[in-house]
Amino acid sequence: MTADIASESRAAVEGGDDGSVSEVGRDALREWRMRRKIEAPEFEDLHRSVQEGIDSVPGIEANQCLTPLQEYPALSISCGSKKSRVALHSR
Repeated sequence: MTADIASESRAAVEGGDDGSVSEVGRDALREWRMRRKIEAPEFEDLHRSVQEGIDSVPGIEANQCLTPLQEYPALSISCGSKKSRVALHSR
């Protein structure tokens, strides 16, 4: 248990929210288990939907994407506050 969690657990006991630090831990574990039971089917449905979407369209070869990009000697790519130049070289 980290110092922050231990401190919050003691505060919950001192504030009367729970009877002991162990009770705080048991409550947290019960909530975690319940959340997992609720969320697991949702994630399975999401994964199944994503896979169905992937399977429903034909794939393309990487060269079909990269060949048109090779017409440009360098591309500027922004990522957050940084900006990079990427050169595409054909082999």
